[in-house]
Amino acid sequence: MPQREGVSEAGVKPLKALVIHRDLPMKWARLDGHFAYPVPEFTWDEQAVEKRFSLNLDRLDGCDFVWWDEGKYGQSRHFMGSRVPVVSQVQNFVVEAGMLRAIIDRARQNGAVVAVGHGALEPWQKAGLKAFSCLYSTNEQYYRPAEKTVDVGQYACWNYVYEREALDAWLADVCKRHGWTFGSNRGEWYQPNDYRDALARTKVIVTISRWPESRPVRLLDISASGGVLLTNRWSEGGWPDDYPAFDKPNTAGHGTTNPGTMRYTDRDCAEIEARLVDLLTGGKWQDVAARARQYVLEHDTWAVRAGELRGNLRKALGL
Repeated sequence: MPQREGVSEAGVKPLKALVIHRDLPMKWARLDGHFAYPVPEFTWDEQAVEKRFSLNLDRLDGCDFVWWDEGKYGQSRHFMGSRVPVVSQVQNFVVEAGMLRAIIDRARQNGAVVAVGHGALEPWQKAGLKAFSCLYSTNEQYYRPAEKTVDVGQYACWNYVYEREALDAWLADVCKRHGWTFGSNRGEWYQPNDYRDALARTKVIVTISRWPESRPVRLLDISASGGVLLTNRWSEGGWPDDYPAFDKPNTAGHGTTNPGTMRYTDRDCAEIEARLVDLLTGGKWQDVAARARQYVLEHDTWAVRAGELRGNLRKALGL
């Protein structure tokens, strides 16, 4: 079981966590920021689990809390006992109503306090759960800039948003007409380091957000990598107002079951192309990327989030 040690500072006693997450390479490598590298506020052990797992909290020694990382699980009740509090990280709950009810039910059955990555706290509080905001953080020690050899890229899976396949073909054609280089994973799953390297070498990355109501988490990883994310605008704040984005499509693509269908209108496509021309002409993307990376380093790294999380755990659990 991997262990990450914090760095004690005067007046700070690190809390000891047990980090529970799915047995997936991207989780095991801690690519998503939280608990990615040592910080003064915490020490922790990690345990990768399968979809179905159980853990007796009364048998945990020397642990202040369990951090239950977001993932797909095959049952509702996982934790037994009550000796150690459980904090359930829900990174993005802007989902279908049925899925949200399942997530709330799972948190309730496991007696968990909910750390909400994006969105309002009211649904959780109305369900009788303690909840606090804990935004996504990036691992800036992993996502770093490199030489930019690709002008435009789309690196996303197609099985969740089928329009991405058509967008990929359309972007390839746009890049050919403008003489830009284009990068794509063709909808396939990336190995963790390949995804990181693709972000690091690409100037502007275009994607259709699966949940446009909230700030896309990949925005932080791309910004840490020195690139620009061009996506549809999101309603949630917490980002510079002048960051480039395109309007939400006139015909929403979420829920479509027709692979390869481009439901964006000509006007939508023209706006995306105009944004790309604006960014890639005269090197404007470099200024945008530099400002975004500086913003991330100041506001959205794990080092920053760890201090916020420590304060929230004090308020919610008295730790």
